[in-house]
Amino acid sequence: MDVDLIFKKPQLPLLKKRRGIETVSSSAKKYKSEVSFDNDSRQNDEPPESVEVEAEFEDDEEGGRFFGGGLTKKQQDVLDYVDSHANDGDTIDESWLKKQLSKLDKALIKNEQLRIKFADSPQKFMESEAELHEVIKSFSILTESSSLYTEFIQQNGLELLAKAMIHENMDIVIVAIQILGELTDGDASAEESDLRTLIKETFVSGVVEIVVNTLKRVDLVSKSDISDFDSYEDKEKGVYEILSFIENITGFSGFTDELVYDDSHRKDTGLVEWLLRRISIKEKPISQNKQYAAEILSIIFPQSEKAQDQVIIKNYSAELNGVAVVLQEVAQYRYNDPLVAETYDREFFHNIFNLLSEIVRCEEGRTKFLENEGIDLLILILQSAGKLGKAHAVTVLDYALSSGSARSASIDFVENNGLAVLFKMFMSAKIDIKQKSSSRVKTSVDGIFSIIASLFRNLPEDSNQKMKLIARFVEKKFEKTVKLLNLRALTSDRLRRLDDILNTKREDFLKANTVDDEKRANQLLAFETDCYFQRTDGGLFRIQLMDIIIAWLLAEDDDNDLGIKNTIEQNLGSSGLRDVHKVLNDYLTELKELVHSSTIAQTNTDNGEKEQNEASDLIEMISVLMEFVSTKSKKQDQED
Repeated sequence: MDVDLIFKKPQLPLLKKRRGIETVSSSAKKYKSEVSFDNDSRQNDEPPESVEVEAEFEDDEEGGRFFGGGLTKKQQDVLDYVDSHANDGDTIDESWLKKQLSKLDKALIKNEQLRIKFADSPQKFMESEAELHEVIKSFSILTESSSLYTEFIQQNGLELLAKAMIHENMDIVIVAIQILGELTDGDASAEESDLRTLIKETFVSGVVEIVVNTLKRVDLVSKSDISDFDSYEDKEKGVYEILSFIENITGFSGFTDELVYDDSHRKDTGLVEWLLRRISIKEKPISQNKQYAAEILSIIFPQSEKAQDQVIIKNYSAELNGVAVVLQEVAQYRYNDPLVAETYDREFFHNIFNLLSEIVRCEEGRTKFLENEGIDLLILILQSAGKLGKAHAVTVLDYALSSGSARSASIDFVENNGLAVLFKMFMSAKIDIKQKSSSRVKTSVDGIFSIIASLFRNLPEDSNQKMKLIARFVEKKFEKTVKLLNLRALTSDRLRRLDDILNTKREDFLKANTVDDEKRANQLLAFETDCYFQRTDGGLFRIQLMDIIIAWLLAEDDDNDLGIKNTIEQNLGSSGLRDVHKVLNDYLTELKELVHSSTIAQTNTDNGEKEQNEASDLIEMISVLMEFVSTKSKKQDQED
């Protein structure tokens, strides 16, 4: 038997995974072409967002993470193989499963005995190792019969895989983890209940602990230090398979805390530290595994308070602090966006900014962000970065300043000349009133308005920083105030166009559904919900932000000492002021309903309480601001 052929050219390609190890060109050879892992490359990935400040951009399907359709030749070969050779005609049932588990058990025992007996003669036990490798691979087909997962667990299948995972031969370790990744892949045909049962048992049996420890075992920075592997590329494949299994776990709620914290021993599992160390390694271009580590960290961070503590609070060493590491990685994009051709650079770019956005939403994260001069970095990105970088910086700043407790961040932003950069972008903003909003869209224009509204809310009254903000709307003959009102008029026109379309659809719906029954009521509710989201994305959210800013300006210049009030009244008139009041009143009603909804008011978690407090503070602020708008609108009516 050719042992090398068994290990380097598996005869049974594994079933398609959620993502594939990167495709290898004959010239680059980043991974050995002879290893038949699935190579579902994502090199045709496009950026999920357009980034012009003045342009809107749509979220691609599934966050822009998956592209392309159909099967590659290799994937088709895999499926053809399974169809024609599926276990040589064996039926995948309990009998087959017990027979395969028995084979696995015997193969493990045989190999262990031969390794002990011929410790100094590897060639005498390598054939048994090849047989063990093949038996482990045979469990790939089990993904098509997930109803057998419970039997697999009861027959000690996980314990046998665990034994393979602590094998001295890393090829055996990695193929065992690869099979575990196949069995837990949420994109496979397995039932969700079966997957949850299997994943839960991987924690109980200690398999997850072994996998994470294996990740640390293969953590090699130097390409020349390959330890138990034949090559650096083989090591990277091993890391990839481990990360793939970990990603599978994050797809199911309730497991992430266990993934990062061992409650029985009251200590971290080491996963977060490993991920931080991996993304901190300097690479050009970014490798697939560095990008994958950033992606997983961005997934587990919002899911787990334990992970948040480990990223934000814990200092692993003088060189390794979570927030500092993330900011250092963001800093490499302060002048240029990643090239489209650099597939993993671009994905890493999006993931690292998304992670930073999540960090600044936490109060402790925002504090660390300020301590590490994060505001300075984002202002530099707004000044000098590419279009994508600027759009991401606006998003991060929006999150950092949107909380009522973000006073320090707001002051820091103004003191570091952030207003000059922000209002330069504000003055370049454009709105296309004919642009349709058939899908959920986000705009960096909205982010700019949100930041300005947050600054009005957070900056101390009568402070130098607040005066600097107000002065921006006075300087150069109130050009920014006029710009704000013009943008509001365009947005209002766009929203009216959309309302006309939605009203026509509503009339058609009511004509087509004349029977007043429960089915019609449910359909109407779904229709109105969809209309609400279309209006929100089509300009309602933007106009709410604008009207909050207008109300703040009226409140700050109540006596018209600065001339802002007259400028607003002359441009809006009484009908315009009434419309501002109506928009704010409707927004206030939405917030009150939100506070009393079960998703917030009946949530006993810390996050639920924070959200409720934030919404309550916002309600109080808008209620006060509406009094100034109401006063002005009544006065205008009298003058008219």
